[in-house]
Amino acid sequence: MADLCGHLHFCFCRHPDYAGTGTFFSLLRPFFLPIRVDFHFTYTEGIWIRPINGFGVGAFDVFFLLAMGAWALRAVMDHRLRLRLFPQISIPFFLIFIITAAGVLRTSMPDFIMTAVIWTVFKNWLVFLYMANNIQSVGSLRQVVVLLLVMGMLQALIGLAQYFTGGRLGFAMLGEAERSYFEMRAGAGTVSRVAGTLGHPNKLSVFLNLLLQMNFALFFANLPRRTKIWLLMPFALMGIAMLLTYSRGGWLGLALGSTVVLYWCLTKKIRHRLLSAVLLLIFLSLSALILISTVQSVQRRLFQDDYGSAALRVPMSIVALNIIRHHPLIGVGLNNYTSVIERYDTTPSAVSYDFPKPVHNEFLLVAAEQGLMVFVLFLLILVLVFAGLFRVGRSSGAALSTWLAIGFFGGWLGWCLHHQFEYEYVFLSETTWMLFGLFQALNPNANPSPPAAWTSPPAGPEPGRTATP
Repeated sequence: MADLCGHLHFCFCRHPDYAGTGTFFSLLRPFFLPIRVDFHFTYTEGIWIRPINGFGVGAFDVFFLLAMGAWALRAVMDHRLRLRLFPQISIPFFLIFIITAAGVLRTSMPDFIMTAVIWTVFKNWLVFLYMANNIQSVGSLRQVVVLLLVMGMLQALIGLAQYFTGGRLGFAMLGEAERSYFEMRAGAGTVSRVAGTLGHPNKLSVFLNLLLQMNFALFFANLPRRTKIWLLMPFALMGIAMLLTYSRGGWLGLALGSTVVLYWCLTKKIRHRLLSAVLLLIFLSLSALILISTVQSVQRRLFQDDYGSAALRVPMSIVALNIIRHHPLIGVGLNNYTSVIERYDTTPSAVSYDFPKPVHNEFLLVAAEQGLMVFVLFLLILVLVFAGLFRVGRSSGAALSTWLAIGFFGGWLGWCLHHQFEYEYVFLSETTWMLFGLFQALNPNANPSPPAAWTSPPAGPEPGRTATP
């Protein structure tokens, strides 16, 4: 028994391969983020379109529970392990949770759906805390980055397979929905849109946008040449899949984010702002010219008639603004938007009857479902996230975290722009809060005494020199 206890103590408290996100369960947990393998204890289809229609447990939840159990065991066996709550994020989130719970309890949703919604919001706070507390070394950071890139490649390959086979692949149990592949009219022709296992092309474009920005920034990092050659593969695959989503909001977000990332990286490398701006302008002009002039489907999607697809967003926004005006404090309840939209539809086209879906603007959706107070608190969290990434990105040196922060800053900037035309249900999304936890871990303020390896160049110091923070 003493030997067993000693072995557990070594594994969970001292051995770097078992601590933090290096554990087996922790690695599998983000693996299932874009793959929806769910089991519902209770479920109802209903007549409304909701992200949560029952109380379910997914593959992500199973591995997250195991990872939390391993973390708790480490905390029991190693009293030096300290839980950081990150009050700058946790306090706004706690207020959001209280307001959201109050709004949900006022709805007419079945009790098991209300319970599932409230639990999911609380779980995402735990996801944030777990990620922010358990990435404390370059090794754990690399593992998460590699896994995210592998997941991006997998989704890209599934999307490419959907495109070349001209239909879905039969992965319904993994999240491949009816709208995972479809053709839509664009100008005089059609375009074939792919979504991997994320359910809709717009969702895949959101996922790939962030990973492409991160991947792009890593090309400027102090990494071995063979690593950068390897990075070309996910970059190319995800770039092609991003194109095949034909998501104009995704393309716009990618353009904005990559502009910021490229300019930022160039100025850090060559230390000349004017030259960086000229190189950026040349790169963007050539890229746009090549894409628009050689890919006719891109031309049709950008410049020709989309037969009302974009026009629907205007009346949908009017309905959301009507809801906000009538329920400014706590909204109509998270997960309850489509249950009430017909009451507030004053549009001439009666959009909520023909297209009964949430408003395609994440910020309006948050304000309508959860109220203006939650909207302001969410904006506060976003400002804090951007400020933390900006602080890390501006730091000097060749730290891996510096270049990742730049990539994530551009990626999340693209996320904010894209979600002016798309909805996410951000407080029901594990991906969002896992990434926010990762962003928080990159912030030196989140790690008052980080290991020396945290800020050292990944490729190691030059011979005869020591690594500098």
